[in-house]
Amino acid sequence: MNQAARVGAVVLVALAMATPAWAGVVGKIHKLPQDETWAASARGLMTSTWDADHSGAIDTPDEVAAIPCAAWAALDRGYRRVYTGVFGLRVSYGFVARADSTFVYVGDSALGIARNVQIASDEAMSVCGIAR
Repeated sequence: MNQAARVGAVVLVALAMATPAWAGVVGKIHKLPQDETWAASARGLMTSTWDADHSGAIDTPDEVAAIPCAAWAALDRGYRRVYTGVFGLRVSYGFVARADSTFVYVGDSALGIARNVQIASDEAMSVCGIAR
């Protein structure tokens, strides 16, 4: 192998190591089916990626914190493509719901994000710039 080929190989390895593990998941979110199976597919992908304790749900603050903005954005875009309407993911699945709210939380059944981290999830999406 000549010097140029070795340098190229090193660069490829370095890029692979620098690419976050979740980057491939964001691509998979973009490829979820655009039909009534979207939510079930998204839930499976979310829990298989970010359910660190294998409880079957994203249910700890650390698991929520591990979800990158790129994933929240991809989920919101995917939701809006499949379920066209006025509201996005945060409102439609009730992440914005509070005790005095008329919204009902369904993020647990729809995306596998447990109720006990509902507010943390909503705050994470807000910080990421995900609109209501």
